[in-house]
Amino acid sequence: MNTALIITFGFDEKFCYRAIMRNRIKDGDRIILLTAGVVEKVKRAYELVRNFISTTYKNVEVELVELNPRDFVFGVEKVATLIKNLENYEIVVNLSGGMRILSLMVYAALTLIDKDAKVEIELEDFSGVVELPKEIFTLPKVLSKLSSEKIELIRIAKEKWEVSAMKLAEALGKDVTTIRRHIYELERLKLVEIVSRKPLKVRLREIGGLV
Repeated sequence: MNTALIITFGFDEKFCYRAIMRNRIKDGDRIILLTAGVVEKVKRAYELVRNFISTTYKNVEVELVELNPRDFVFGVEKVATLIKNLENYEIVVNLSGGMRILSLMVYAALTLIDKDAKVEIELEDFSGVVELPKEIFTLPKVLSKLSSEKIELIRIAKEKWEVSAMKLAEALGKDVTTIRRHIYELERLKLVEIVSRKPLKVRLREIGGLV
């Protein structure tokens, strides 16, 4: 599958080069640069990126998309629509460059749509790249679907390294069958992991700690 690399873009094109090489962009892929304004410095950086792509690849499309930093809602909508239309691409998002508002727009867009994406940020001191857990973008939707009983189950699991279905049933005053059903649902939502099936024991995943 081809890759669509979406990059928040400002005056410095070096973030782009590193993201392109790190994600092994190949012919047939797309690069979409999100900017907060097409001023001269942005145009210059964009031309450098285009020249790099044209001399390195035969068939990689580069696109510059302008977002209004003062219209957050419209910017989020525009980014969400752009990402949803990338149906046949593996999506990689790099939030290392450009104005900070661009990163917030992309982050908000990803929480609103059901689209799997790899999201990375290069640290300002160039010491490394952090990849955000994909579950962080679906967490708001997941939370809206959790019953108070499941939330209480997670709260109890937070207090222990591992906890059995039997202990959870005792703590919640519920039968084990109900607790097992809750556990399998929470596993599907990637909030807990099952560490043993006989007896059934679970451990809270890192993302589950945010509930």
